[in-house]
Amino acid sequence: MTDAEKLTNIKLQLNIEDDSLDTKLHAYLDMAAKEIVSWLYTNVKTPPNATVPEKYDITQIQAVVVAYSIEGAEGEITHHENGINRKFNYETMVKFIRSHVYPYAGV
Repeated sequence: MTDAEKLTNIKLQLNIEDDSLDTKLHAYLDMAAKEIVSWLYTNVKTPPNATVPEKYDITQIQAVVVAYSIEGAEGEITHHENGINRKFNYETMVKFIRSHVYPYAGV
Protein backbone atom coordinates (compact mmCIF):
# COMPACT_ATOMS: atom_id res chain seq x y z
CA MET A 1 0.00 0.00 0.00
CA THR A 2 1.38 3.41 -0.91
CA ASP A 3 1.61 6.30 1.55
CA ALA A 4 -1.11 8.07 -0.44
CA GLU A 5 -3.43 5.08 -0.01
CA LYS A 6 -2.61 4.93 3.70
CA LEU A 7 -3.34 8.66 4.03
CA THR A 8 -6.69 8.23 2.27
CA ASN A 9 -7.59 5.36 4.61
CA ILE A 10 -6.64 7.40 7.70
CA LYS A 11 -8.66 10.41 6.55
CA LEU A 12 -11.71 8.22 5.94
CA GLN A 13 -11.47 6.75 9.44
CA LEU A 14 -11.08 10.15 11.04
CA ASN A 15 -13.73 11.87 8.87
CA ILE A 16 -11.22 14.37 7.52
CA GLU A 17 -12.46 15.71 4.19
CA ASP A 18 -9.84 18.30 3.24
CA ASP A 19 -6.07 18.35 2.89
CA SER A 20 -5.33 20.74 5.76
CA LEU A 21 -3.96 17.99 8.03
CA ASP A 22 -1.98 16.04 5.40
CA THR A 23 1.40 17.29 6.65
CA LYS A 24 0.62 16.25 10.22
CA LEU A 25 -0.75 12.86 9.15
CA HIS A 26 2.31 12.23 6.97
CA ALA A 27 4.50 13.00 9.99
CA TYR A 28 2.54 10.46 12.03
CA LEU A 29 2.87 7.91 9.21
CA ASP A 30 6.63 8.48 9.15
CA MET A 31 6.96 8.17 12.94
CA ALA A 32 4.87 4.99 12.94
CA ALA A 33 6.96 3.50 10.12
CA LYS A 34 10.20 4.23 11.98
CA GLU A 35 8.86 2.73 15.21
CA ILE A 36 7.58 -0.40 13.43
CA VAL A 37 10.93 -0.99 11.71
CA SER A 38 12.85 -0.26 14.91
CA TRP A 39 10.69 -2.63 16.97
CA LEU A 40 10.65 -5.29 14.25
CA TYR A 41 14.45 -5.46 14.16
CA THR A 42 15.01 -5.15 17.93
CA ASN A 43 16.89 -8.46 18.15
CA VAL A 44 18.57 -8.55 14.74
CA LYS A 45 20.56 -6.17 12.56
CA THR A 46 18.29 -3.82 10.63
CA PRO A 47 18.81 -4.26 6.90
CA PRO A 48 19.67 -1.15 4.89
CA ASN A 49 16.61 0.66 3.55
CA ALA A 50 14.24 -1.41 5.71
CA THR A 51 10.61 -0.47 5.25
CA VAL A 52 7.34 -1.46 6.88
CA PRO A 53 6.42 -4.97 5.68
CA GLU A 54 3.09 -5.08 3.85
CA LYS A 55 1.53 -7.21 6.59
CA TYR A 56 1.98 -4.26 8.99
CA ASP A 57 0.41 -1.59 6.74
CA ILE A 58 -2.88 -1.75 8.65
CA THR A 59 -1.00 -1.61 11.97
CA GLN A 60 0.75 1.54 10.76
CA ILE A 61 -2.56 3.10 9.72
CA GLN A 62 -4.24 2.21 13.01
CA ALA A 63 -1.25 3.54 14.97
CA VAL A 64 -1.71 6.91 13.26
CA VAL A 65 -5.43 6.86 14.07
CA VAL A 66 -4.57 6.13 17.72
CA ALA A 67 -2.01 8.94 17.83
CA TYR A 68 -4.36 11.45 16.21
CA SER A 69 -7.30 10.44 18.38
CA ILE A 70 -5.48 11.07 21.65
CA GLU A 71 -3.79 14.25 20.50
CA GLY A 72 -3.99 16.84 23.24
CA ALA A 73 -4.23 14.17 25.91
CA GLU A 74 -0.58 13.13 25.88
CA GLY A 75 0.31 11.01 28.89
CA GLU A 76 -3.27 10.84 30.10
CA ILE A 77 -4.28 7.40 31.33
CA THR A 78 -7.59 8.29 32.95
CA HIS A 79 -9.71 11.41 32.93
CA HIS A 80 -12.77 12.27 35.01
CA GLU A 81 -14.72 15.44 34.35
CA ASN A 82 -18.39 16.31 34.79
CA GLY A 83 -19.37 12.67 35.15
CA ILE A 84 -17.41 11.61 32.05
CA ASN A 85 -14.70 9.02 32.53
CA ARG A 86 -12.11 8.54 29.80
CA LYS A 87 -9.41 5.89 29.59
CA PHE A 88 -7.47 4.98 26.46
CA ASN A 89 -6.79 1.41 25.39
CA TYR A 90 -3.37 2.45 24.08
CA GLU A 91 -1.91 5.55 25.66
CA THR A 92 0.54 6.10 22.80
CA MET A 93 1.20 5.15 19.23
CA VAL A 94 4.35 3.33 20.40
CA LYS A 95 2.40 1.12 22.82
CA PHE A 96 -0.09 0.31 20.07
CA ILE A 97 2.70 -0.68 17.68
CA ARG A 98 4.56 -2.75 20.26
CA SER A 99 1.40 -4.69 21.05
CA HIS A 100 0.73 -5.47 17.36
CA VAL A 101 4.21 -5.95 15.82
CA TYR A 102 6.21 -9.06 16.62
CA PRO A 103 9.99 -8.58 16.46
CA TYR A 104 12.19 -10.97 14.54
CA ALA A 105 14.05 -13.41 16.77
CA GLY A 106 17.82 -13.16 16.90
CA VAL A 107 20.26 -16.05 17.19
